[in-house]
Amino acid sequence: MSKQYKSVIRTFFSDYLSWLLIVSVLFVISLVATIAFGNANGFIWIIPVLFLVIYCFSLPLLILYCKAKKDIKNRNIEQITIKFFKIEQDDTFRFKNRVGAAVGKRKYRIIDENGNYYLLSTANEKDMFFMFHFNPSFSIEIEFLKTSRLVLHMKIIDETQKDKKVRAKKYNTASDFRKIFNHYL
Repeated sequence: MSKQYKSVIRTFFSDYLSWLLIVSVLFVISLVATIAFGNANGFIWIIPVLFLVIYCFSLPLLILYCKAKKDIKNRNIEQITIKFFKIEQDDTFRFKNRVGAAVGKRKYRIIDENGNYYLLSTANEKDMFFMFHFNPSFSIEIEFLKTSRLVLHMKIIDETQKDKKVRAKKYNTASDFRKIFNHYL
């Protein structure tokens, strides 16, 4: 497997890994405290049980990670070119703080003209992609994992030189797209 694939997978799941580490440490601390003070109160066992419930909230990410690992192991990689697509934020795999604001890297879905989706994330927490117009002036060639739908690599096929009407537009979504998702290119 290419080093680039490993880095893209690591980037997509880094928030999940950090969250799992924090929850695991807190779970171990609460379990040790429960065993140490177990005869003080019968309801103290509810704390480790609540941590197990918290683990269950991350089950969709664990399933996606297992699918991605299986796809890579089986070399279940496909490549397509998408001409018409839209990008939307994907809150399915995002973590939220207690106020409800999303934290960590932003996750996005590229949705093609057939309704198929492909998952990708920004390289860091500060990047945000909101300047995207439907029916872009460029196409993208995507290399992705078939089962998990995770994007591994992208190539922008700029078609602005071919169409004079597109050149007259004031915006260039290809450069905005390139800035945010440069770790896939």
